[in-house]
Amino acid sequence: MGLAEMIVAIVFIAAVSNVVKHIVHPSSGRPGVSEARLQEALRQVREEMAQIRKESQEVILSFDSSLQRLDSRIEHLERRSLGAGEQREALPSVEVGNRAR
Repeated sequence: MGLAEMIVAIVFIAAVSNVVKHIVHPSSGRPGVSEARLQEALRQVREEMAQIRKESQEVILSFDSSLQRLDSRIEHLERRSLGAGEQREALPSVEVGNRAR
């Protein structure tokens, strides 16, 4: 292992230990942050998450109803076009010359 690789390894280890330190002791890196402010921020995040969940459910339901509406329209058009096709087939053919029309 060369000198440059050792320096990179030391910097990486220091960065990882700093991250672990902040995970284990989150308030040690932020002087002046009170427990009440953290609780308030956590409450706000929870409220926002609840609102996002509600909105996403509404969007899913709206999308689902739109898909159902499109499906019924397609079925209607298919029935209509199949019905018209059956009527054409049911018409008698008229012979003109040697070809049937």
